[in-house]
Amino acid sequence: MAVAPEHVAKAASEMLARYGINAVARAQDRVNDVSRAGDRTALDLAMLLLTEVERQAAASTS
Repeated sequence: MAVAPEHVAKAASEMLARYGINAVARAQDRVNDVSRAGDRTALDLAMLLLTEVERQAAASTS
């Protein structure tokens, strides 16, 4: 399933707005949860989101 990069970026931005400095930890928790569940599609999406949250968080502190 293809996901538009702008949708991932928007979701990451919304997470950062909602959770602030805890957004990275929240995204990592999601990765851990879906990894344990064995859902490869959800894991791929969660990893995309985590990566974008980390990227945006780093950019906002630079």
